[in-house]
Amino acid sequence: MIYKINDHIFRIGNNKLINHLQNNIYLLNFDEEKILFGCGSIKEFDSIKKSISEISEIKDLDYIVLRDTSNCSAINKFEDNGFRGKIITHWRTGESIKLFNLKSEFYFINQNKNNLNLKNGEQLKFLPIPYTPHPENFICVYNDFLFSGNIFSCFNKEFSIYSNKNSIKYIKSYLEYFISSEDLLENIYFKLKDLQIQMILPTYGGIIKENINLYLEILKDLKCGKLNFHKNIDNKNDIFLNTINEIIELYIKSYGLSFLNIFKSTEIKIKDNKIIKTKTSSKKLLNLFLEIIYHNYGVRHLIIAEDIVKERLVEMEIPEIFNSYIYKNEKEIEDLKEEKRKLEDELNKIHKRSLINPLTKLYNGKYFLNYLNTEIAKMEKNNEKGYIIFIDTDNLSKINFDYGNDAGDETLKIISYILRDLKRPQDHIFKLKGALFAYYISDQEISKEKAYEIADEIRNTISLSERFIEHITVSVAVVETDEIKDNRLISDEMVDEIYNLAMIRLKIAKNTGMNMVYSDAMLKKFVDTKGKILIVDTDEMHKKTLKELLENLGYLVFTCSDGETSLKLIKENFPDLVITSIMLPKIDGFRVREEMIKYSSLKEIMYIIIDYEKSYENVKRAYALDISYFFKKPYSTGELLEIIKNKIRS
Repeated sequence: MIYKINDHIFRIGNNKLINHLQNNIYLLNFDEEKILFGCGSIKEFDSIKKSISEISEIKDLDYIVLRDTSNCSAINKFEDNGFRGKIITHWRTGESIKLFNLKSEFYFINQNKNNLNLKNGEQLKFLPIPYTPHPENFICVYNDFLFSGNIFSCFNKEFSIYSNKNSIKYIKSYLEYFISSEDLLENIYFKLKDLQIQMILPTYGGIIKENINLYLEILKDLKCGKLNFHKNIDNKNDIFLNTINEIIELYIKSYGLSFLNIFKSTEIKIKDNKIIKTKTSSKKLLNLFLEIIYHNYGVRHLIIAEDIVKERLVEMEIPEIFNSYIYKNEKEIEDLKEEKRKLEDELNKIHKRSLINPLTKLYNGKYFLNYLNTEIAKMEKNNEKGYIIFIDTDNLSKINFDYGNDAGDETLKIISYILRDLKRPQDHIFKLKGALFAYYISDQEISKEKAYEIADEIRNTISLSERFIEHITVSVAVVETDEIKDNRLISDEMVDEIYNLAMIRLKIAKNTGMNMVYSDAMLKKFVDTKGKILIVDTDEMHKKTLKELLENLGYLVFTCSDGETSLKLIKENFPDLVITSIMLPKIDGFRVREEMIKYSSLKEIMYIIIDYEKSYENVKRAYALDISYFFKKPYSTGELLEIIKNKIRS
């Protein structure tokens, strides 16, 4: 079930209590970014997934915030269902979460100044609140909303989306039980009191939207510590021993039990993965423990321990090794190496983005040319050949014209989906410029006949698909690398020749009728056709006579009787010339030309008017619309034909 908190914040998941706990998962939802706070248990996953689907999809999540490992068993389920974003957490929690064998990247708050800059210019602020109850816990502030985690959580007797009159009592009980010291709560109080919080969103229990200051005061005065195992003021030595044990636990998880071998024959005695107290002071034991790690593993391993030590020994003297000149220098070198690695990763990502078409997520034309260049060099060396299928969308201009560029973009995306579905595992697809795609067949044993079968399957599948806004067809050309045989050409010149040959074949396929795979039989028909001409007139006798004259001269001629149909034919066929009268049903000849001028692909088409009304106003309007010629009926047929021959030939 989903509850809308405001325009961007939603409470999702179960509306049932589990062991008197009401688990809240929150979604911070923006058009350009989506952040999930918590992921819940495996038992809850189906209801969480269903709730998310009412707003978005799991694959669209950019981040999942995990404060600790106590309630994140469903994280693998998220990955299995398409999550490819980053996990926001503290690095210590990250080390434990990695044991889930996740593929996701991590965003460690302690390595990013406890902030996350959002794409909309806003910011998430993370406030560390250690030992509440986990050492690496933190809360999150977004504007005047507080995602408070365990703080302000409570046990419930019944489900309630918002807090009620009993909430303060239940919150106190929860904090008394789970928080080890009132000092910890008081510290949180001072962090929050000046933040002007308008709403508190806890992990468990009702959302708090009223009397915020009253709830904050709980943190200031509450006496707690029923499970006070963290802070024993009378025995600070325990803190040193606990710190050593935490580091041991982390290192065993990261490097295995073999890590403990470095302490054999030293003063550090370990039993059951815990340090044994000796006559040596606990503080000295910690120093010795860290020195042994440093001398055996170097500064990189010690950096991991440093964060734990500094978090545990707040306002206490930290071990001497962290202040040594050598350590600081080596740490600086490691930091520079890490910074270099991050920069290299970012450069690699930028480079990869430059080779990907952002619309279809296919490799782009730049990558295609480089890839084909490499493949041709290999084929020449091994005396092999390959096939490239070029696919050009026939009526994309019409889609853009009728429905807008967004519909055109969606058309190209659907074509890319279809090509992915048809692609064999060993083949590759590329998105080239405009409405053009390339399909590279990576099988040296394939026959020419099989290559043409694949081309026809692509053409036919797209033509029969009902996924488009209207019927879409493609023209297809197959080029065999062996067709370009010239020992004087280097491989990149051969790539250019292959591309040019493909463009010629695609043009022939389009001019022969579109929705076709080029064949050599089309070539003669194309050569014999001098150009395409559209005649638009309500005078059937004039239209028929002119059509016969032009066809006898070798032109491909098609006709219609109204302006609306003429626009449709122009967008579908891209004629070399349009001959029209002015007075047409539905849309007149001037309006047709005005619509053509709006589009760069149509405005250069030659346009001739033949009409009885050659008035000054009509001529003036014709020249304003860049109309090539204006003939008044009756006119000289010979003059018209000579103009057509000269202009189309040029």
